[in-house]
Amino acid sequence: MSTIVYRISVLLSAILADVPVGTNLGLFWLLWALISGRFLLSRGAVFPALADGGLPADAVRRSGAALAYGRWAIQTLVRAWHQVVQQEGRWQAHTYEGFRPVACDLVGFFRPRLSGCVGKHYQSGADKALPAIVLAVVTAVGSVGKVRLPLLRLLLRADPGDRSEAALQRRALTQAGAALQPDEVLVVDAGFGVAALLTEGVPRFVARVARNFTARRNVLPAYQGRGRCAAYGERVRPLPRTHKGKTIAATPPDAAAQWVVAGRLIQAQVWDNLVLSTAKPGPPAFRCVVIHDPRYQEPLVLATTLLVSAYALWCLYRDRWPVGVSREGFITQLVQVQPRPRDASLVA
Repeated sequence: MSTIVYRISVLLSAILADVPVGTNLGLFWLLWALISGRFLLSRGAVFPALADGGLPADAVRRSGAALAYGRWAIQTLVRAWHQVVQQEGRWQAHTYEGFRPVACDLVGFFRPRLSGCVGKHYQSGADKALPAIVLAVVTAVGSVGKVRLPLLRLLLRADPGDRSEAALQRRALTQAGAALQPDEVLVVDAGFGVAALLTEGVPRFVARVARNFTARRNVLPAYQGRGRCAAYGERVRPLPRTHKGKTIAATPPDAAAQWVVAGRLIQAQVWDNLVLSTAKPGPPAFRCVVIHDPRYQEPLVLATTLLVSAYALWCLYRDRWPVGVSREGFITQLVQVQPRPRDASLVA
């Protein structure tokens, strides 16, 4: 067998070290099939993926039984993988002005013909929510060498009693927020919402919000001498909008910043000490930052509780979800050898 096969065998054995005997071997072959891309070829079918790797029929059945009836939990395997990667010492967490990004997102595996155990997840190509198995994924973000890679920290499935994405989001935010270290910040996309982040008690976050996002000042406006005293702070509108043919101007920013990246001038406006548009002064405040990048037609609108520069917030959000990293690239960086061809057999 090649060096890569031995190396991956050692890694998988370390991950499965605490799994009961019998189940560990079955899961070993399942992970082998997953790493080698067999599940892509079988379109997610377990038995064909295992058989395609060269396993005999009885081993295929035992591996399937380990998946369905074995004594194991995904979070135990995730913690073991996290420990293995940390011990390797090659993965280094990204840091921006003293804060490390921890990304959170919902991922849907679309199964239009599966019944009984699926929810719904938005699919941009169809422009609607489709039947899918939805998972909440939380990862620390760092690099191995020059390749940006996520390090899986938490994997949650929708509760059988409530398969809604809203319920899954609340569970993910609660558990991810509770696990944040003092120098870590949760980074999420617009689907989560600032209200949910504040309600679930996430101590530090960077969240994308809609272009028509509005908030209020965390202080009451000065009394004008007539009428009732204001109960809410002044409304803050980071971007202008059009309503019934009339343009509503944006609120002037409290601060501005700019920086140059690859010859592009990126500009940012900042609004400080804000609360939700439905809240009175007093709750925990946050900031809003609008970033204009010439590469994109639409500006990036962020809400955050961090008191860092707009440039650091831009860097943190760009790490929300590492893209363009293949499965083979991840394994290659970990073992530092060339991977085998995709169609190579798992059994030497």
